Order: sequence, then C-alpha cells, then structure tokens
Amino acid sequence: MKFRILIALVACLSFACLNGCGDGAATSKKQDSHDHDHDHDHDHDHDHDHGALPAHGPNHGHLFALADTKMVGEWCHYKDNNVIRMFLLDEEHKNVVPMDGVTVTPMAGSDKTPFVLEGDDNEKAGGQFNAFMLDEKKLTVATTLGVKVEFKVGDKTYMGEIAPHAPHDH
Repeated sequence: MKFRILIALVACLSFACLNGCGDGAATSKKQDSHDHDHDHDHDHDHDHDHGALPAHGPNHGHLFALADTKMVGEWCHYKDNNVIRMFLLDEEHKNVVPMDGVTVTPMAGSDKTPFVLEGDDNEKAGGQFNAFMLDEKKLTVATTLGVKVEFKVGDKTYMGEIAPHAPHDH
C-alpha cells in the first residue's frame, strides 16, 4: 500500500515538474498573456463571498480566496523550474498590495514545516515587496497537494488556502 502511494506521489511530482503554470520566466515581472479557456476548477472553501474569481490574475497566476477580506492571493508556478511566486491583490483583484512576508504551510504529508518565501528584489516597493518567491521542489509538490498561505502586511495577517488540485499545463 505504501509503495503504491509512493509511486503515485512520484508520478504526480514528475507530471508537476514537466507541466506547470507560466513559461519559465521566473524573474520577469509579467509573462506572455494567453487567451484560452481552462477545463478545470479551483474550488474555494471560505466564509465570505468573493463571487466568481477570474481564471487568472494580473500576473497570469491562479487566484485563491482569503479569509475575512475581499482581497485575494495569486500564485504562479513556472513550467521549466520549481519557482512558486505569491502576490496579494486588492479588493478589485487587479492591483498588487505590497507585503512584508509570505509563509506557505503544507496541508498534506507528514512534514508540515512551513516554507518562508523570499522577497523578489525585482518586485520591491519601498521597504516591502510586491511578490515573494521560492525555488524549492518540495514547495512545488506541497502546492499541488494543498497548502495554507499567510500574507503579512504590517501588523495584519491574511490567510488563505490553495486546495489540492491536479497538475496542469499552460
């Protein structure tokens, strides 16, 4: 039984590494836009109504709801590497909100050690950052299996979850 789970996890990881979101340009501010529909859903379980979130945010990443606010999180995974980038978007889901920190905690597996993302120097706004990122294979796998995300802005913390989902490509 454990061997089958290991094989399934390795297959999922292999697929996730071969297929991801974005075009591999982890350090560029924007990726090339693409105009096609996606045949997958990203379910959101939260206590407030965001309405229907668009398929993608202004940075061409996936949107996810945050608890107790109309702001949303946006995350990007790049096809040719293990970089995960996180953005906090305003209530209109269009503009990036500068942040002090981002922590991602796995919801699956035995190791629930949080990942502390690093401020992206290309996205610096004064003393804060518009984007946080980390190039870590374990984070890529954890994001596919479901994670909790914590955005720090001054003395406020905004929490959200990226639900488990099947890897997909763009």
